[in-house]
Amino acid sequence: MSQLGEIWPFSYRGATDVSELIAVTNPPSAPGIDEVTHLDMSILCYADDHFEQVHTDDILVLTTIAFQGPTGWTHHKRKVAWGPVRASRLQILHFFRVHWFCDRPSVICFLYVNGIHWPLMDYSVRSLTEGSHLFLQIRSDREDWCEVVHAEALERNRRVFQSSDEEPEDQQEEVEEEIPERQEEAEEEVDGPVDGSRSRSRSRDESDYSDD
Repeated sequence: MSQLGEIWPFSYRGATDVSELIAVTNPPSAPGIDEVTHLDMSILCYADDHFEQVHTDDILVLTTIAFQGPTGWTHHKRKVAWGPVRASRLQILHFFRVHWFCDRPSVICFLYVNGIHWPLMDYSVRSLTEGSHLFLQIRSDREDWCEVVHAEALERNRRVFQSSDEEPEDQQEEVEEEIPERQEEAEEEVDGPVDGSRSRSRSRDESDYSDD
């Protein structure tokens, strides 16, 4: 940690902001990813990164997605993310937001945790450690990478309920429409008795005039 500022190319933050340096347990070396050269890899954790945790016991993991399409063309994507400390294979696929995509008949998904294959029929819950490498290999003889991106975007944008700071626009319009209606009703209630009293006073004046 003391030499971190000299060997790490910091851009807008400094070494003093780093709270933890996590070594990746299994650097990218799963099948299809850099099988020849294995370089040590570390994850920098800043003090304010913990605000992005969903659960207080979430851990930082390295995620890699490798997609191979029908033409043999491959696409790789790698990212560090907060992940669960315990999960099943299905939960990891939900974590990647590709569960429904992997269920397609023309798609095969292989999941590796620290270089060890997680079988499809293994429903056990496993413990993960900080710096674990979750590698997902997707193969398809029909879909292309854009299909993976589209399926992941649909999963990411799905909302079962609205949070407190996300009030629907149509609900806001309904509230704004109700306010003028209530004001009009209140004005009618106030004006009603006044008009009635005026009409009664006029009727009394007319009756007094007719008696004269």
